[in-house]
Amino acid sequence: MLKYLRFILFLSTCTLAVTSARSFAEQVTNPPLFDPFDVGASQATTPAADLNSNSQEKVSDQRDPSATSENSSAIELLKSNRRQGLQPLENPAVRQKSNDSHNEVIGLEPASGTLTPLGTAQQQRIKNTESTLTKKQGLQEVHAPITPKEQAVIFEGSEAQSGQNFLDALKAQKEKQAFPVKASSNVPVEEKLDYPGMRSSLSQSGALKTKKAPSQTEEQEVIAHTDAERFRLALAKALAGQYRVAGSRNQLAAEDELPQPTITSDMLSGLSYIDRKLRIDLARFYRASNYQPIWKLGHSQTALQHNPKQLFNALEAAYMHGLPVNYGAIARLKQIIADAQSPDKQVRAELQLTQAYLQYAHVLSAGAVSPQQSQIENYLKPKARANNQLLLLLSSDTSVAASLNSLTDQIYGYRALQEALAHYQKLENDGGFTPVKAGEALKPGENNPRVAQLRQRLSEEGYITIAAKLKTAGERYLNHFDLELKKALINYQRQHGLNADGVAGTVTLESLNTTAHERVVSLKASLERLRWENGGFGEKYVYVNIAAQTAQIYEQEQIIYETRVVVGQPKHPTPVFSDRITYAEVNPYWNVPYSIAVNEYLPKLQQDPFALDGSGIRMFQGEMEIEPAFIIWASVNKNVFNYTLKQDPGPRNALGAVKFMFPNKHHIYLHDTPSKRLFHKDIRAFSHGCIRLQDPFVFGEVLFSDGVMTESRFKTLRHFGKNERIDLTKPVKVHLRYQTAFIDPYGQLVFRKDIYKLDKMLVKYIEEHNIMNI
Repeated sequence: MLKYLRFILFLSTCTLAVTSARSFAEQVTNPPLFDPFDVGASQATTPAADLNSNSQEKVSDQRDPSATSENSSAIELLKSNRRQGLQPLENPAVRQKSNDSHNEVIGLEPASGTLTPLGTAQQQRIKNTESTLTKKQGLQEVHAPITPKEQAVIFEGSEAQSGQNFLDALKAQKEKQAFPVKASSNVPVEEKLDYPGMRSSLSQSGALKTKKAPSQTEEQEVIAHTDAERFRLALAKALAGQYRVAGSRNQLAAEDELPQPTITSDMLSGLSYIDRKLRIDLARFYRASNYQPIWKLGHSQTALQHNPKQLFNALEAAYMHGLPVNYGAIARLKQIIADAQSPDKQVRAELQLTQAYLQYAHVLSAGAVSPQQSQIENYLKPKARANNQLLLLLSSDTSVAASLNSLTDQIYGYRALQEALAHYQKLENDGGFTPVKAGEALKPGENNPRVAQLRQRLSEEGYITIAAKLKTAGERYLNHFDLELKKALINYQRQHGLNADGVAGTVTLESLNTTAHERVVSLKASLERLRWENGGFGEKYVYVNIAAQTAQIYEQEQIIYETRVVVGQPKHPTPVFSDRITYAEVNPYWNVPYSIAVNEYLPKLQQDPFALDGSGIRMFQGEMEIEPAFIIWASVNKNVFNYTLKQDPGPRNALGAVKFMFPNKHHIYLHDTPSKRLFHKDIRAFSHGCIRLQDPFVFGEVLFSDGVMTESRFKTLRHFGKNERIDLTKPVKVHLRYQTAFIDPYGQLVFRKDIYKLDKMLVKYIEEHNIMNI
């Protein structure tokens, strides 16, 4: 029995020894992980320790002393760093998660779940980055090469086509504008690199790991970094969260998915008035230029940066473009500049100066207000220039004024209208024009005190000179309507689209009594309408000025034909739009518009069922022709008019001998008319919206210009009486516009009557519009 008990005790002792050996092996091969972010990590215990505290103590005593020493040193370093305000060292898992989030912001592919070696592209980026950090005369130039991946982020979407040219220009500019930084071996490398792209790549490579807490001297050198570098880093941080790559197609993420950058209140105030699209464009531009500033704001300045005073001068000269001057916004902007004494506030000033420039540039390049605001029947859609184009223009020009002037210099007559505006504003300030008293028409040979008023009025616009002849002829000369005065009046009538007969009749006197203020309003409205014209008219085009009631054909910007036209009445205005003439139709049918059928022909038919006899107009219900006399017209009204009217070709056809078609939703076209007498009137607004041509056959010959469709050919086809369509070999653009003040092809300033009363309304909208939101 005793032997049996001793055997059992022996087995228990062996089992305990085996268990202790296994525990010791596990502790040696898998020691507890040390987390530098958890100060209490060194006090944590393992499950094995809970089961057997004695064994745990033994294992702990048998550990390698160097491991314990390293952990203690790490804890002490962590505490020291936190006392100095430094960030703790990252463990690999935390660092990788942080890098993935940051790479997503700057457009790099996220890393996998574990630390992996750098890819070829990343290694090449580091190599390129290191190669660009050169030293020259004790200075090092800091600028990062732009990778293809960054190009995709910067120039995605609609800007991809012009992106490469933009990028090349910015690369060249970046080399010129690289900010010099004093070389110092004590300054951490990541503080000298552009943010965020280069820092992220070097962080992944491990090149930027902090080995020890910086000394007090090293901290002072970092704080004493140049203003230019601190500004660039602040600007990069402010814009870092404005874009990222979504998925694999390089598309912008939704706004609520964008990472939120850590920025100060001063930076935020610089972005608060900037819409999301503009913020993204600014982020792309500044990143592509390595966060180089555009404006001189106290940090290191270069010759290529612009003085904010140039922008202020341009904004204060907005009146020269017929635009209101926003003195309040300019004052606020100046105060922001005055307060920009720190990098954060300089970032705010930089962004708001750039925003103000872009807002004003958009006004000059596409207009202050939408065309639809000024006129119901206006269908123009000015194409605003892209922000990156305007920013590149600002970066490449020698002055702010030069970049802004280039936006309007290509518009024919714009500069001349500006000069005319200054002239008439001065006339208005000096008291305006001398009025000519109303009365009977003034004719050559008359002696009348009103003639002196006419002479004085024409002299105020430079059509005649009085002073020299007054000395020799005396005051009687003033009241006499002589040949000199007649010539001056004819010149005035020609320049204002009036019958040049040398007689001051009712219409001429009405034009002469237009005030200087009305001329100023006309010039301001006309300048705005010219700003809408930013797309070009084409190599060959037809230009119809509704206010002037003329049609012109241009080829290579040279006028080759001009004729009078009849346009829509004020209650049926001719719309403003552009299209293409594709064919002509000789001996056309006229499908009477529904509005004309119910408003004009229905009342006639209700009074006389035979009112259409002899007019060539037939009535249809669907495809079936109906005799109007069989209809009880008393039971028909505008709401139940289920008929269509169609006029056959012939001498009474409302479209005359030919029409020139540019199919459009407005049912507007150019055509002949049997009512030729209207072309001799000064004001020719009589149609329902379509444009009637005074001499359509000559117009057709110039339009086709093929040697086949000549004036005589059109007349021959007309004589045959058969409806025939002739297609143009190449469609010709047609532009219907409304300009009351313009420069004619011969360089003369021309005014026309505002037949639709649109000028005053347009100028009112412009003056109420805030062209700067600062």
